Amino acid sequence: YALLAGLPPIYGLYSSTWTLVAYMCFGTCRLLGPGVNAPISLLVADALSETLLLDTTCEDDIASADCKYFSEQSLLLCLMVGVLYLVMAACNLGIVTAFMPEPGAWWARGAPRLALSFLSLSAALSFCCGSPSRAALARLSLSLPALSGFTTGAAAIIITSNIKLFLGMSVPRGGVVYTWLYIFKHIGEMSGWTLLMGIFAFACLDRLKWLNGKKWVKKKLPIPIPEQLVVLILTTLIAWAFNLQKNAGLGVIGDIPSGLYVPQLPPISVARVSEIASPAVTVALVTYILTINVGKAVGSKHNINVDATQELVALAAQSVVGAVTGSCVPSGSFSRTALIAQLGAESAVHNAVSCVVVMLVSLTLTG
Repeated sequence: YALLAGLPPIYGLYSSTWTLVAYMCFGTCRLLGPGVNAPISLLVADALSETLLLDTTCEDDIASADCKYFSEQSLLLCLMVGVLYLVMAACNLGIVTAFMPEPGAWWARGAPRLALSFLSLSAALSFCCGSPSRAALARLSLSLPALSGFTTGAAAIIITSNIKLFLGMSVPRGGVVYTWLYIFKHIGEMSGWTLLMGIFAFACLDRLKWLNGKKWVKKKLPIPIPEQLVVLILTTLIAWAFNLQKNAGLGVIGDIPSGLYVPQLPPISVARVSEIASPAVTVALVTYILTINVGKAVGSKHNINVDATQELVALAAQSVVGAVTGSCVPSGSFSRTALIAQLGAESAVHNAVSCVVVMLVSLTLTG
C-alpha cells in the first residue's frame, strides 16, 4: 500500500501501528479493520503527483530529495485530512450518510440492476481512463454502484501499476493504455525468473486458500492458515537461498530501516498547505465515504450500529496520529475488515494486538 501511495515501503508498517489504536479508542464498529486500502493509496499518489510535479519518485530513488519532499507532503496531507474530518464532525456532516442506501436495498435488486451496472461501469472507466483524483470529484456519489465502479477502476490501475514488477520490466510512467501498449511492444524484455516467481506465489496462494476451505483443516486448526504471510516467507527464503537478486536479476525491496518512526509533525508552512489544499478535500471526502460504506456493510450483517458522526471523529484521530507517526492516509481496510469479521472479533481490542505485533516486527525483523 505504501508503494501504491508513492511512499517508501517502510511506511506500510508505520501505517499499521498507532492509527489502529486511535480507531480502537474512538470508532464505533468493532469489526471495521482500520488501516489503508488500495483505492485511497492510489488517489493520494495521483493527487500529490499532479500537484507537486517532481522529477524523481520514491520508486526511482528512495534517498532522493524529491522522495523526501513527497513523503513530507503526504504526511502533511494526512494531517490536513484529519483537520477536515474534525470540521465535518463539528458541523454534524455525518448526517449525509442517512441518504446512503443500506446493503440489499430494494432498488439494488431486480430490473434497476441494469441501470446501476451502467453507473458502476461509468465510474470504473472514469477512474481508469482519467486521472483518479479528477474521476473521484466527477463521480463522487453516495450510491453503492458508483463506489463499486470506483473500486473496480482502482483494481484495474493496481494491476497495471504492478504488472511491470510481475514481469520484471522497466516501464516509463504513463496511463493505463500506454503502460499495456508498452508492455506488449517490449514483451521480450521481461525477466523469466521474475515471472516464474510470481506464478509460483499465485499458485501457492491459490492452494493455501483451497486448503483453508477444507472442513478437516478448519476442525484441526484454531485459526486459518495466514496465506499471504506464508507465501511472503516462502518466496523470501527462496530468493535468499539461491541469491536470485544476483544470479537471476530478481528485484527485491532491499534493506528496510530498523525501528519505529520517531513521532514528529511534518513540516508546515503556508506555501506547503496551499499547495495540497485541493487534494486534501478530495481525499477526505472519498476516504470517508468508502470507510463508512465498509463499516455499514459489515455492521448490517452483524447488527452493529455505526455512528457516522463518531466515525468522522475516529478518522480524524487516525489521520492526526498518522501524520505524526508516519502513516499513509488511513481509512477502512477491505481485506482487514473481511478477515476480522470472519474471525468473529468480539471487541476492537484486536487493533491493539495488531499494533503490538507490527511494532515487534519493526523492531526485530528490520534493519
